[in-house]
Amino acid sequence: MTLLEEVLEILRRVVDDDVDLAGDTPLFSSGLLDSHALEEIHVAVEQRWAPIPPMELTRANFDTAAAIAATVARLEPGGDHR
Repeated sequence: MTLLEEVLEILRRVVDDDVDLAGDTPLFSSGLLDSHALEEIHVAVEQRWAPIPPMELTRANFDTAAAIAATVARLEPGGDHR
């Protein structure tokens, strides 16, 4: 399973079942998710991969599954996941 697929799996637990998610689906800028969902995603990402510093918790880094995967790949120790 790729990093993006793992991120999408996490997001599917947070998003309504009737939403078809892709790597480029806007999550926050579209209003699909809110700040409560961001915290839930943040916790799941940290539990699975690595701590996310508060300065990295931006809408730009979390607005799509691809952006979340890129953030994780950049921050995880030794983790250039593609």
